[in-house]
Amino acid sequence: MKWFTLSLLLPCCLLAAPKNGGAEEMARLRMILHNLEQEVSVLQEKLETEESVLETVQDQLANRSNHEQINKLEASQQ
Repeated sequence: MKWFTLSLLLPCCLLAAPKNGGAEEMARLRMILHNLEQEVSVLQEKLETEESVLETVQDQLANRSNHEQINKLEASQQ
């Protein structure tokens, strides 16, 4: 996903570049691209964390539901 995102951002950076292609401006654009790469990395880590939390909550809900069903079955058999 990172490379896909960056492949979309790079043309935007190149369009923003001045036509004279000065070294200073290219360095600025490289810094922007570097910052965007870092931002994408942080967002990916946050997404992975959120997905992990979601999986944990889903597992807990499934376990609770299973326990409730077991309790109902045991109560009905008594």
